[in-house]
Amino acid sequence: MLENIPRTEDGFDGIVKLAQTLRDPEVTRTQDQDFVWFNGSVHLPRMRQLKDVKEQFAIERGIAFRKSLNLWEGKRALEMTIDTAGSPDSIYFRRSDVLQQSIKDDEVVVKVEAAGLTSRDLDLILGVVPWAAPGFDGIGQIVAVGNEVQGLKQGDRVAFLALEGSASSTYKKLPSSLTCKIPSNMSATDAASMPLAYTIAVLALQYTARLRKGETVLIHAATGAIGQACIVLAQHIGAQVFATAGSESKRAFLHDTFGIPADRIFSSRSTQFRNSILCATSGKGIDVIVNSLTGELMTETWALTAKCGRFVEIGKKNAFQSHLLPMKPFDSNVTFSSVDIRELFKNRPEEVKEIFSEVARLLQNKTASPIQPVTVLPISDFSAGLRKIKSGESSGKVVLSLGPDDMVVAESDLQPTKVPMRTDGTYLITGGTRGIGLDLAQMMIDMGARNIVLLGRSGGTSPEVQKLLQKYEKSEVRVRAFACDVGSLNELQSVVETISNDLPPVKGVIHSALLLSVSSEDLHSHGIS
Repeated sequence: MLENIPRTEDGFDGIVKLAQTLRDPEVTRTQDQDFVWFNGSVHLPRMRQLKDVKEQFAIERGIAFRKSLNLWEGKRALEMTIDTAGSPDSIYFRRSDVLQQSIKDDEVVVKVEAAGLTSRDLDLILGVVPWAAPGFDGIGQIVAVGNEVQGLKQGDRVAFLALEGSASSTYKKLPSSLTCKIPSNMSATDAASMPLAYTIAVLALQYTARLRKGETVLIHAATGAIGQACIVLAQHIGAQVFATAGSESKRAFLHDTFGIPADRIFSSRSTQFRNSILCATSGKGIDVIVNSLTGELMTETWALTAKCGRFVEIGKKNAFQSHLLPMKPFDSNVTFSSVDIRELFKNRPEEVKEIFSEVARLLQNKTASPIQPVTVLPISDFSAGLRKIKSGESSGKVVLSLGPDDMVVAESDLQPTKVPMRTDGTYLITGGTRGIGLDLAQMMIDMGARNIVLLGRSGGTSPEVQKLLQKYEKSEVRVRAFACDVGSLNELQSVVETISNDLPPVKGVIHSALLLSVSSEDLHSHGIS
């Protein structure tokens, strides 16, 4: 059907073009059959949703709306998360109310400048280990301070641990005990490389293994951030360091950077290191082992534990892959420990506070040296950081910067429109005795309305209306139902006069009444008799 077509040359051309299009059976099967002439051309008489309001409509319906936007856009903070563990493509940033929430006396709020990325984050995102928020550490500037926080103030630049939620956030609320000032002579890049690495090193070597001067220590994958931190701490204690790395260039890095003798550096990609270390230690083995290897490599490492030795597992894969551990070494009075900083914080936060205070001391007295090298990537290129870690070729630390121009996939900052319901006014709903009108009445009551008038031809006779009236009969909510044809001015005036006697003035009207006008000719034309 084509409406309003003019009897002109333009109208004729429009008909011809439309007819040529409709000759295609594929088009006629899937496209509209109603058309209208408008502004000199053929149009479809169809309403469509404007792109500008699609986002708001989704929010009003309680549907999360995501789009590519500037990381710092909006009044609410953003935090990295994922829809489905094991699917890196589903990474996005969700909204949080950190900036709107009150702050506890011992807390600070940090505007994050950079966050660390580790192999543990890769395992979390790929679903290798149970899900937890990625991002364990970062740096930033304090923007709010609790009343009882000492030694920190707004504007201070700090390094921090994120043991609840993700460090990859625009703003992070933290216990002040998990933050420490960045030394004035330390660059932001260097500072960002250190919090988690040295926390794990202190936890593993000092608090768990109790490493002593003169003891031997084996550090696997030693060119990583945690490996380097363990080397620095072990050398500071005065231990003899043995290390492994995955390539010749990495082994050369350990020798050149930390001065570890070449005959104490081995490959981490074959079990040959076991025999080499036994030879180097005259068969004694190693006093303290910091392990992150898996499978057979872990088993061979476990066999290297010396009498009264301590084996510290810093990875998670072995536990969740149910790797079997031979029992024989336990006959030599050895200990096997596994460390997880987030689990420790969940169960013994005071111990983590003590550990991080030691990390802060190591930073301030310059015992802790920055991790090398540091690869800085914009957080918008997060996937590139994951690929770099997954390749196994990277050394040092990957750091994600949160720059002012970074674009990420994030939830909209729009929120449902708040429609305040006044308690000192009456709301009148036409067509309110059934269907959507009755549903609106309940919704308005839930939103705070206290005086509702329902108008409809059936008044309060229907079971649904009676149920609503009885529900609020002995409450502060007053609901009235009147039989009224809103198309009649007299009937409407009568209702308004009646309610004015005991209800507040009308402050809002919702018109949901409907009149269907269908003639017998219309019914007959559609085959209805």
